[in-house]
Amino acid sequence: MGAAVKEFYTRICNNSQGWQQPTGLDEKQESKESYTSKHGFGHEEWLFNPKFQIDGFQYGMIEGFRISHKLQQGEVVKVYLYTIVPVVGKGDRIRLYVGTINKCEILGANEAVKAIEKFDEKSLIDLMIGHVKQLKADIKPFKNRYSSPLSIFNIRFRMEDVDLYDPPVSADPRDPIFTYNRYRIVGKKPSDTPNIPHSRHVHSQGSTEPLDLSKPRVSYHKPIVQNGTRDLMHSEIQNDLLLQLQKKYGKAKVKREEYDVDVLIKQQDKWVFIEIKNETTARQAIRLAIGQLLEYCYYYPEIEHPPAEFYIVNPAPLKPEDTAYLKLLNTLYRLRVEYRKHMPGSDNINI
Repeated sequence: MGAAVKEFYTRICNNSQGWQQPTGLDEKQESKESYTSKHGFGHEEWLFNPKFQIDGFQYGMIEGFRISHKLQQGEVVKVYLYTIVPVVGKGDRIRLYVGTINKCEILGANEAVKAIEKFDEKSLIDLMIGHVKQLKADIKPFKNRYSSPLSIFNIRFRMEDVDLYDPPVSADPRDPIFTYNRYRIVGKKPSDTPNIPHSRHVHSQGSTEPLDLSKPRVSYHKPIVQNGTRDLMHSEIQNDLLLQLQKKYGKAKVKREEYDVDVLIKQQDKWVFIEIKNETTARQAIRLAIGQLLEYCYYYPEIEHPPAEFYIVNPAPLKPEDTAYLKLLNTLYRLRVEYRKHMPGSDNINI
């Protein structure tokens, strides 16, 4: 048997576009001494850009490896990636596991130069510079790319060896990364139990209790607006539905966030999946909710349940065209999707 693969945690900078291109610096998240603060972007922000592949390998740079001298060229390690994000409306921050690179190869300077040459041939370095210019950030690191190649690329991996968490997984206070702040690699101890998925699907138990609206939620994928108003509206509607439907069906049968569903009603003869939106039109809400509802119900076939009904709940009213569209979808695909208009504080939900 060969030696065990070394395992590490490392922080990567936050990004709102899936680490495909830089999305701008949030000064509240970064120390003034970090690379991201000094240059206005982080090289990890291209880490999962599908264009950045050569011969099946994804090339990237992770800051923790750039400043570490623990690893040698050609060494293959396992890396747990996490980021730190602000809580909407507060000064607090939380840590989120983004994904795991199960086989991450450390590059040497010669390999990095070869990658840069190929990226230059394909005008991909120009693409990166263009992204940085859009942010009015510092392009100097690219001018020195051949003299400091490991500042551009220091790792490579195959995407089939990557597990990305969708959505990212929050670390609790007992998690080993909870006290880490700096961009560095930290060795994983055998006794560590990081809060990451270890199987194809992790059943989120959900809760029968309403959300505490005095505690802001983390808005990671959703657009962030001032004071978290958008996220608060979602939470208020979620509490309305939870309490009203528990009165109708019984508290034990109605939960929020079970299997990540906003509200789930589990009856013996059917399960009712409810997705809440806060969109300005019903059409927008339907467009966004349909895929989520189908994924919640069908993505994991090992989750057995009786026939499903789907509800989209949103503050905007239906137009005749929206009603006709839903009727057509239900007829063509034999679905049971309905729409309900609901404003926070209303007590007339019909589900």
